[in-house]
Amino acid sequence: MVMHGVVRHSQNRRDSGATPEGAAAAAVSNLAGSIHPGEPDSWAVDVWMQAPFHAIGILDPALQQVGFGIHRAQKGRVQTAAGLDVIRGRSAAPAVVSYPIVWPGDGSSVPIASHVSESPSPLTSCPGYSAPTGLPLIIQLGSGGELPHVTDSWIGDDRGPLEHCVFDGGTYRNRDAAQQRLGRTILALRDAIVLIPRKPLRSLADYHAIVDVNGRRIEWRFRVDRSSDEERKGRSVATAQ
Repeated sequence: MVMHGVVRHSQNRRDSGATPEGAAAAAVSNLAGSIHPGEPDSWAVDVWMQAPFHAIGILDPALQQVGFGIHRAQKGRVQTAAGLDVIRGRSAAPAVVSYPIVWPGDGSSVPIASHVSESPSPLTSCPGYSAPTGLPLIIQLGSGGELPHVTDSWIGDDRGPLEHCVFDGGTYRNRDAAQQRLGRTILALRDAIVLIPRKPLRSLADYHAIVDVNGRRIEWRFRVDRSSDEERKGRSVATAQ
């Protein structure tokens, strides 16, 4: 990615630096690229966690082992690139895992306030929304055996409720059929639900989320810490496996 300035899940075998191992890793990894040469390792995690189709794979308790790589250069269109294998290390989720799993975690603080970019784009399923939006919230109901049916949802802070959109593996929409298929597969594999506030969340604010799904209520709270969004904005891109 750094050598050729392109963030993608395939290699041209004729390109310099191309290897079978690299091609195999690219096909099963979350990828991220930045125009900045000095990104820390944590930058890649922040990029993926603001991108729901990437974050879901990382949060999945069936992911038992990962491989992470990052490379930096001082020139080119992509000066820092990272990959995280989120497929080959999947197995059965440990018996101790309790669903639902939520992001951000209940009672947690996160340094991310907004969604900036991702491919596939989650915003194609949110008419009228454009980046930056609020940080996507995620619920994982199980390991692929439960189709979510959301009947009501609410996100709010001390100023009141927040406008937001909701989608899952059966309702995600994208005009590109291949992108829609990819997005729905990622969601359905984890029985996942995504909620996206229309506007960026506020730094140092507390948030409360409630979702009624499949006859039960899921409720949790989290806090947005001082955000790294402004540093990341406009220089990073993420592409899902």
